[in-house]
Amino acid sequence: MKRNSLITASLIFLAFTAILHLYAVAFYVYWSLPWFDIIVHGLGGIAVGFFALWIDTPLDQEFASPFSLSSLIIVLGGTLFIGLLWELFEYSFGITSLASANFLPDTLRDLAMDIIGGILSLLYIGFKK
Repeated sequence: MKRNSLITASLIFLAFTAILHLYAVAFYVYWSLPWFDIIVHGLGGIAVGFFALWIDTPLDQEFASPFSLSSLIIVLGGTLFIGLLWELFEYSFGITSLASANFLPDTLRDLAMDIIGGILSLLYIGFKK
């Protein structure tokens, strides 16, 4: 996959994720459909996965090794880092609370979906070849 295609895919998934998130916040979808958060985190993980691979791919080169250990580490590290930042953002703005009984299970599920999304971006590239 060409480097430019990685950033394009990342931006498309990011835009789609942002639209779904804004819609969900505006119309209380997260509260009425608790599973909707899983979808949004998965799509966000895909966007971050493509972005992490774009950063790791040298200019004017094609990303060539989706099934390598280094690609897996880049994607896992990137999605985990951004996922943790997002969870910190939610906590900082009072969207979640440490006192909530769901805090730890919800955070772990969100991070798992971020990582699964990142892995899906690798699988997409690998099977596209």
